[in-house]
Parts: sequence; C-alpha cells; structure tokens
Amino acid sequence: MLSQIRSLLQDEEVEHQSLLEITIAGGATMFAFRTSGSKAVDYWQRLRIALAENSFQSAANKIKLAPVILGTEQSFELTMEHLGEFEQASPVALKEVIADGEKIDLQNWLAERLERFVCPPGQWPAALKVGLVLEPEPLSGHEPLAICIWDQAMDKMVVSQYVYMALVPTANAFEVPALLNFGGGENCPAQAVHYAMLKRWQEFYGATVLAIEPNAIECFVERPPMSKEQALKIAREHYGYSNAVIDEGEGEGEMAPYAYELLNRQLWSFWWD
Repeated sequence: MLSQIRSLLQDEEVEHQSLLEITIAGGATMFAFRTSGSKAVDYWQRLRIALAENSFQSAANKIKLAPVILGTEQSFELTMEHLGEFEQASPVALKEVIADGEKIDLQNWLAERLERFVCPPGQWPAALKVGLVLEPEPLSGHEPLAICIWDQAMDKMVVSQYVYMALVPTANAFEVPALLNFGGGENCPAQAVHYAMLKRWQEFYGATVLAIEPNAIECFVERPPMSKEQALKIAREHYGYSNAVIDEGEGEGEMAPYAYELLNRQLWSFWWD
C-alpha cells in the first residue's frame, strides 16, 4: 500500500519525507512521514477531506484512514517507543475498548472527576468576545501544541520546521487513541474514556482528533460553542477530562474565564502530566 499512500500525498500536494509503514495495536498498519511544521494543519485538512471520500485496498480488505499530527521528531520517537513497549504485551483490542467505551456513563464519570478536581467558578469577563461569527475561521489565532517547539533564544513557542504526520487505519478519528495505545496513568483517562468522550464531542460539536502526542490530544472543532451557557457546559467537560487545561493553562485557574476563551475557538488542546 505504500505506493498508494505515496500517490495520495502527491495528488494532494503534501510534502513528505521518510514514508514509513508501522505496525500498531492488533497488528494493524499506519503510515507516517515527516513534513513541514508550518503547513501541517493545512495538509491535515486536505488529507481529511480526501480520505473521507476514499478507501484503500490492502491484501485482505479495504481500509479507511484518518490523518493525525504526531508532533516533532522528539514526540514521534517517544510515541514509537511507547508502541514498542506494547508490541509484546498483547494490547487491549480495539473492539474491547469500543465495547467498554459504549458502556461508560459519561455524566457519572465526569461528576466523579469534578469531585476529585475542584475548580473555582470565577467571573465571566465583562468585555464582549470580539469576532463572534456564525462560521468561525479555522484555528484562527491559535497554533496546535503539536507543531510547536520552545525557542530558548526567543523565549517563546515557535512553529517547528518539521513535524511527523500519520495516516491511522480507522474511519473514526475518536478511535485513534486506542489504536496508538494512548491512555491510563495517574490523571490520564483510560482508553475507553478517551473513546467515549471524543466520540461524544464529535457527535455534538464536530470535534475531530487533529494531533496526538505521548501526553496530549488536540482536536479541530467544526461547531465550537457560540454562547455563554454552551461554553460553560463544555468547559466543565474539558476540566473533568483534563484538569491541566485550567489548572496549568488558560483561564487563570478558573472555570468562567476558560469557558470565555472557548467561544468561537476551533482548537481544543488537552494534556496530562
């Protein structure tokens, strides 16, 4: 299939180097390549559209693929090490993750998490959000963490020259964490929870996994919150899923300011220490 993938990348004018075929959970195969960091989000958008319309013929059957950014070279290497650790450990089959994910009562799960992680409500900012429109500009004003590196000389985050992207064998992007054995740990949800939560957000808000790194997931959101009530509801879900987004990120450690930042925003970033 490498020749088919190479043709797809050429047809979509996606710059690529070192096209790799990598075995992942359950013996499935994904394809990874290095590409321009500054163009990675545009390439992801192109491939998402192209792959939604096409499937690829393997020796056994037809395969749907989902694009995902895997981050800088360091992140990619850590992801490959993580996959290697599971090669001999009989990772949980995707069908088991799906079955467990479909049984999860997310309202109860979130309630338990919000008892564990308590966030001050804070005050809704008095200023009106500038630029609210019916059709938000994709990722306007925000760069995904996965394409950025810390520049010590400039003392700020900058877009990396190169990042890695992958085409993962699934028609559903919310299955990507399970296929890459992502999940578990002290604060990071189990694979079945990632499946359930990401599926919910895709159904309600058009959220699609854009990037996945060893300790982070980022989503592109087609229908972000456009009202205070909706933003506050989603902010609570975000905090239950990844408390670090408020405790360590935007919103000054409070729920309402973080919810305000979600208005009209098409990039959701989550991470776990």
